[in-house]
Amino acid sequence: MHLIVILFFLYSTASSQSCLPEGIIFGTQSEIDNFQINYPGCTEIEGSVQINGLQIVNLNGLDVLTSVGGDMILDLTQLVNMSGLDALTYIGGDLLSKQNGRIKTLTGLENLASIGGTLDFYYNDSLTNLDALSSLTYIGETLSIWRCDSLQSITGLENLSVIGKNLDIWWNRDLASLDGLENLDSVGGDIDITLNEVLSDISSIGHLNLLEGSLTIWNNDSLSSFSGLENITSIAGTLVIFGNDGITDLSGFDNLTSVGGSVYIGGPQFGGNSLTNLTGLGSLKAIGGGLYICRNSNLTNLDALIDLHSIGGDLYIYKNNALTTLSGLDNIAEQSIDSLTILDNNVLSDCSVLSICLYLESPNGTINIQENAVGCNNQQEVEAACGVGLDESSTSENQYYIFPNPSSTQITIETTTIPQKNTFLTIFNINGQQLLTRQITKPKTHIDINNLPRGVYFIRLTNDRMVEVGKVVKQ
Repeated sequence: MHLIVILFFLYSTASSQSCLPEGIIFGTQSEIDNFQINYPGCTEIEGSVQINGLQIVNLNGLDVLTSVGGDMILDLTQLVNMSGLDALTYIGGDLLSKQNGRIKTLTGLENLASIGGTLDFYYNDSLTNLDALSSLTYIGETLSIWRCDSLQSITGLENLSVIGKNLDIWWNRDLASLDGLENLDSVGGDIDITLNEVLSDISSIGHLNLLEGSLTIWNNDSLSSFSGLENITSIAGTLVIFGNDGITDLSGFDNLTSVGGSVYIGGPQFGGNSLTNLTGLGSLKAIGGGLYICRNSNLTNLDALIDLHSIGGDLYIYKNNALTTLSGLDNIAEQSIDSLTILDNNVLSDCSVLSICLYLESPNGTINIQENAVGCNNQQEVEAACGVGLDESSTSENQYYIFPNPSSTQITIETTTIPQKNTFLTIFNINGQQLLTRQITKPKTHIDINNLPRGVYFIRLTNDRMVEVGKVVKQ
C-alpha cells in the first residue's frame, strides 16, 4: 500500500513540474510535436517561450502547459488559432502575437486568466474576435491592439478589470467600438486611441474615472462624440484631442476638472477638423502643462474655458481660422503662463481678455503675437486694446491720466487743469453695460473699483468739448 502511494506521488510530481528556466525556442512543427517526449513532465516553463517557424500549423504538442514564467512570443504565418494552449492559465511576462496573418480566432486561450506583462496583437490581419479571452482578468502592463484589420470589436475582454500600464488601440481598420471593455476599472498608464477609421463609439470604457497617465484620441474620423468619458474627473498626464473629424464639441469630458500635463486640441497640418466649440470642458479648472489650441479651422469660440484658472506652461493659439475672440481665457492666472503665442489666426481681432492683458503687463516669458486680424495683429495692438502702459499716460488732449492700471482696489483720474464743466466718467464692461457714472469736478478723482469682478473695462470721459475712451484692467 505504501509503495503504491509513493509511486503515485512520484508520478504526480513528475507529471506536473517547473522546468526550462532558460526558456525555449520552437522553430519547427516537429519540435512542437515532440515537446512532451523531449521534456517529460514539463508543464510550467520558468523562462520565455518563442515560437517562430514558417511551417508550424498547430500547437497541440503544448497542451500540457499551464504556465509560462517569462514571455510567450508567437511569430508565425500558418497558424489559424491557438489550439494546444488550452491548459495555459498564466503568463508572467508578455504575450506577443506578431504578424500572424492567418490567425482568425484565439481559440485555445479560454483558460488564460492573468498576464504579468503586455498583451500585444500586432499585424494580425485576419483576427476577427477576442472571444477566447473571456477568462482574462488582469494585464500587468499594456494591452496593445495594432493593425488588426479584420477585428470589428474586442468583445471577449468583459472580465478584464485591470491594465497595469497602457491601453493602445491603434490603426485597426474595421474596429467599430470598444465593446468588451465595459468592466475595465483601472488603467495605470496611458490610453491611446488612434487612427481607427470606423470607430464610432468609445462609451464602453465608461467605468474609468481616473487616468494615471495620458489620454490621446487622435484621427478617429468616424467618432462623433466622447460619450462614455463622463466619469473621468482627472487626467494625470497629457490630454491630446487631435483630428477626429466627426467631433464638433468636447461633450463627454463634462466632469474633467484637472489635467496634470499639457492639453493639445487641434487638427491636422493640412485642412482642419469639425470642432466648432469646446463645450464639455466647462469644469476644467487647472492644467499642469501648456494649453495648445492649433489648426482648428471651424472653432469659433473658447467660451467653455471660462472657469480655467491656471496652466503650467505655454499658452499657444495657432491657426484657428474661424476664431474671432479669446474670450473664455479671461480667468487664467497670468503668472501661470510661461510664454504666449498668438499666431496666424486669420479673423482673430479681440485678444484683450484679462489673462492676456495682465501677462503683457508683466510677462513671465516670451511673447509672439503676429499674423492675426487687426486689433490682435501684433503685441502693440493688443497692449493698446488692453490699456497696458496707460499708467501715467495721457488719454486725451486735455491731459487726463488714469492710474494705476491694472488695479485691484481703486483708480485715479487726474488732470493738470481744472476739469471742464459737465465732465463725466462712465465705466462699461466688455458687453457695453454701464456700471458706474461719476462727475469729474476736481483735478484728482478717486474711483473705487473694489466691487467690480476681475476683468477688462472701458472708461469714457465726456464733456461739451470731447469724448475720450480708454481701458482699465481690474485685477
